Amino acid sequence: MNRIAAWSCVVAILVIAWVGGQGGGSRALAVAPDTTDPESLFFEALLRDPALRDEALRSLEASVAGSAEADPAQLLWLGLCHLWIVAEGRLVPEEVVPHAREAARWLLKAEAAIPEDSRIPTWRFSAEWSLARLEGRRADEVAAREGVAALAADDACFHSVTLSIMSHEEPADSPEFVRSLDAMEEAFLCGQGDPSGIDAPRWPNNVRGFLAALSDLRFKAGDLAGAEAALVIAEARPGFDDWGFKSMIDERFERIAAAREGREIELLGFALSGTGSCLSCHAE
Repeated sequence: MNRIAAWSCVVAILVIAWVGGQGGGSRALAVAPDTTDPESLFFEALLRDPALRDEALRSLEASVAGSAEADPAQLLWLGLCHLWIVAEGRLVPEEVVPHAREAARWLLKAEAAIPEDSRIPTWRFSAEWSLARLEGRRADEVAAREGVAALAADDACFHSVTLSIMSHEEPADSPEFVRSLDAMEEAFLCGQGDPSGIDAPRWPNNVRGFLAALSDLRFKAGDLAGAEAALVIAEARPGFDDWGFKSMIDERFERIAAAREGREIELLGFALSGTGSCLSCHAE
C-alpha cells in the first residue's frame, strides 16, 4: 500500500494536520521514558504519551541552551516540538505565535546544520506559513506555500501532505488546490521502498493518516467514489481496530453517504489545530 510520511507532522511532524475524529490519548507506559535524554523524551511524548510534550520541550530547550555546540538533531527536535504545539496545541492565536516563531528559528538552524536532510525545508516552510497566517502577512504565506510546492514537484512522496494542508482552504477548482490534489495522487503511488510510503516505528499509522487526508481532498474535488476507496483501504489495513483515531474513517464514510443523499455533514478535515493533527499518524 502506498503512502507518504508527512509530517513525517513529525510533523508534517508535522504540520502534518488532519483532524476529524478524537482519540490518541495517553497509554500506560511499560517502561518509564529516559527523562535524562531529550530526544527519547520527545519521541515518548509523540508516540505514546503526549502529556509529556511540554516536559520534552523544556528538556530540549535546556539541552540546546546548555551546549556550546548544540547537537544538530536536537535543533531539529526542538523546532519540531514547537511546530507540534502550533499544529495541535489548541491555543489562542497570541499564544501560538511565539511557538511558530521559535519553530521557524530552530528549523532554520537545523536546516543549516543538516543540509542533507531534505525533509527539513518543508517543516521550516510550515512554521513560516503558520506564522505568516497568524500575523496576516499574505504575501509571505503564499511564498511559503510556493516553497513547498517546489519541493513537492521534486518529491511528492514526502512533501505533498504539507502542500495540501497549505492549500485546503482554496476553492476546489483553483490551480492551488488542483496542484495539491495532483501531488497527493502522485504520493499515493509511492512504493514500499520509499520511507514516506510506509508505516515505520516513528510514524506507525502513517498510511491510515495519509488515506484519510487523500479522502478529504478527493471529496472536496467531487470524487465521492475515490474518497470512499481511500477509506476502504485504510479500514482494511491490519490493526485498524486498535488505532486511536479510527473514528476519522467512520465520520468520513458518514459524510460521503450524506453527500450522496444531498445532505451535508460538517467535518474539519485539514484543520489547522486539533488533537489529531500530528498524533493520528505518529501515535502508536
